[in-house]
Amino acid sequence: MNPQIITLVASIAFAIQIVLYFAIACGAPIAYITLSGNKRQIGKEARGAFFASVITQAIALVILLQSGFIIPQILPGIITRIIAVFFALFLSFSAFKIICGPNALEKKTILPLTLIAAAGFWYTITNFPMEAA
Repeated sequence: MNPQIITLVASIAFAIQIVLYFAIACGAPIAYITLSGNKRQIGKEARGAFFASVITQAIALVILLQSGFIIPQILPGIITRIIAVFFALFLSFSAFKIICGPNALEKKTILPLTLIAAAGFWYTITNFPMEAA
């Protein structure tokens, strides 16, 4: 299988997650899929944190696409690789947190997207040459 296809699949899953978080940050009544299922809509005071998360995830998406050679490199290869390792670890721990959490709906919606994105990062880190990255 073409390695770039795996990167694209992971990027699409991650983009879906970004769209969900953006909708939550904008006040859409779907916050129950996060936050342990306690709230239907996040408060205005928490929206900034969700917007920061969306920006961070968008940066991570760009790094994933660069690591998989879908888009041209903006940063030097070693820096892209280090950032990709950081996001792979971050998404792996995030998935673990969701698995251990009480929200069944989050496990059904966000967890698969997080696992696919984390797997995509780990795949690009381990299967693309460092010199070319």
